[in-house]
Parts: sequence; structure tokens; C-alpha cells
Amino acid sequence: MAGENTLSTFLDTDIKEMMEGSKTLSDRENLIVYVDKASNTELPYMARIKDGEITDKYELTADPSTADPKVLELMLSQAKESYPAKSYGLVLWGHANGWLIMNDSIRYEAASRSYGGDTGNNSSATGGSQWMNIPSMAKAIAKAMNGTQLDYIFADCCNLGGSIEVAYELKDVTKYLIGSPAEIPDNGANYNSIMKGLFSTSDSFYQEICDNYFNSNSNNLSSDLPLVTIKTSELKNLAAATSDIMNSIADKISPSGQLDTERVVYYGYIDQFSTQDCYKYAYDMQFLLKRNATDDAFNTWYSYFDKAVPYSVASNYWDTAYKKIYFDQDNFDDISDCGVVSMFFPMTMYDNWNKGAHTSYPNWNQAIKKMQWYYAVGWAQYGW
Repeated sequence: MAGENTLSTFLDTDIKEMMEGSKTLSDRENLIVYVDKASNTELPYMARIKDGEITDKYELTADPSTADPKVLELMLSQAKESYPAKSYGLVLWGHANGWLIMNDSIRYEAASRSYGGDTGNNSSATGGSQWMNIPSMAKAIAKAMNGTQLDYIFADCCNLGGSIEVAYELKDVTKYLIGSPAEIPDNGANYNSIMKGLFSTSDSFYQEICDNYFNSNSNNLSSDLPLVTIKTSELKNLAAATSDIMNSIADKISPSGQLDTERVVYYGYIDQFSTQDCYKYAYDMQFLLKRNATDDAFNTWYSYFDKAVPYSVASNYWDTAYKKIYFDQDNFDDISDCGVVSMFFPMTMYDNWNKGAHTSYPNWNQAIKKMQWYYAVGWAQYGW
């Protein structure tokens, strides 16, 4: 739980929900939390939540950044050593912005930042200045788990769980990625409601998690949240199919081409205080490909997408801090065309957007080259 940021005030509420939900767990099921809140009096700690109580609490002697991949690696290793199990799942609680790469803040084998949002000074005034990149996250998990693949990663954070770039990066460390391509409300999931799903041994456990999150009334949402499950063992086949369909629309996705994005659902926007169209970056993958490809090409591609995305729930509207998305939701075309998975499509407009107030951000057309998905689908052959 990366709560050393603006989410700190919601952290205790979610822990109380976990305490209530833990009453449904057996002695063979271990709910372990690593908690870092914005506090000058309480250091980060690891603990087990059992039978409605916080037990086995171990408080750190220092206050490292939860955005540091080394912290993730250490905490996972400690949990695995102290509570060995037949299977493991990981919940990521905090701020996130999908695959998008931020300039370096904590050096760990790479220089991109996508998850965490740690202020580094126990402040809750901002969303954080320290971020963990997804490639380094994957390496940290792999080292900690030492060959054991997680059953799932549930991303209770914005834009992370439904990003195809994130899913492909994490495909070797988890069997499933569950979450949303869109923003999630600050209070996140109702952990009492989804607890059984997090520990379920059912083959469709992910559906229970998504449905209970989607239908939960305890969060007082003004709208529902698009949620998706991505099966990582199918992603190599999906990447090959995506490469094929991209080749069929090569004229549209090249730098001189023009994709039809009119009224297409998208989930991310670079600057929430602007209404310029050029800042959209996370289009619904299925929606955009269906709009631009032939029916035959799309249907072939979809046969692979359908295997890689075993479950999703969509909504016409969801809570958003982005003014452009808020106004565009009334103008989106039929959401039945949504696959609830986002994908970044390079465009020439991104070559110049990171100027002025945005110089701290990389050029996304270049940053995407740090992700494995870029190479898997062959963006370079189209001039990117």
C-alpha cells in the first residue's frame, strides 16, 4: 500500500475493510500487507491481517520509498519466506498512470516511472514525486518470487490493470492482470466485498473480483468502473495477431497516416487541466482497431483477443478527474465495441507535446520503446 501521498487519508479505511474481510479467511490463507502512509510518527510496516485484527506487525527502522523496486522485492521475499503457500497474489494499492514513463526518481536498472507515487517526505499534499517503472517492477517481482509465478496482480490504482503494455511487461511474473484501464476513485476497492475473490481457487476467480468491485455500493460511486482481466499466457499470440492487423492498416498508423479516432473510447489524458485533443494517449484497443481495420482482419484479431481477455465489465460513464474525458463520455460511440484494454498508438502530435510546462515528461513516441510490447507488435517497421 503506497500511501505516502494524497491517498493517505483513504488508507486506514481500506485496512478496516481488509480486517472485516479477513474474518472469512481460513488459517491456511494469509493476508499480508505492507503499509507506507504519510506519517511522521508511524514508520512503514508489514503485518498479517487475521480474524479482524492486525497481527505479527513488524515496523521498519527506516522509511524507504515504496516506489523503490528494491522495497517491493524485499517485502515480497519476506512475505514468501514467512508465509510460504501453494499460490500467491499481489495487490498494488496507490497511484499509477499505466505504462507511462516518468523521468528517473529512483535508480533501479532502468529510468522509467509508472507506479507508486511516494512523496519521500511523509507528505500527503501531492500525488508523489517518486515512481516505480513497470520493467523494474517485473524484475523485482521475478527476483522475489524466484521462479514462482503469481496467480494474479490486482491493480487497485489508476490506468494500470487494463494496459496492454503493462500486461505484456508482467506476463512472465503473473498469470493474470486484473484492474482498470481508466482512473479509479480515491477510495478504491471495497476489500471486504472482494476478499473471497482474492483467495478463491475457482478457475473464474477473476470474475468474482471484477463483479464485486464493479457492483459494490459501499464506495458511493457516482458511476461504475470499467474492469478487465488479462490472461498473460495468451499475450504472445495476441501480440502476433496485433502485428498482423497493424500491418493491414499500415497506411493509417505510419507517421504520415491518419487513424480514425473520432468518438472512440479512451481512458487516459496527459494533462487533466487541458482540453487539447493531442494529449489523449490510452485508446480502447479493440474499439480503435475495429474502427480502422476491415471486418475480416478485425474478426481474426478478435479471436486471439477474446482468449487473452477472459472477462471484462464496461460502463458508459466512470468517475474521472480529466475534464476532457468527462465531457467526451457523452459523445463516445457504442461501448459494446470496447474491449476494456488500453493501447498506446504513436502519433506525430506527441513529438512536440512535452514542451513548456511538460518538459519533465519524455516524448511518448520515444518512451514506448522501453516497453516489450513495442517490439512484439513491430512499431518500428511503421516508422516509429
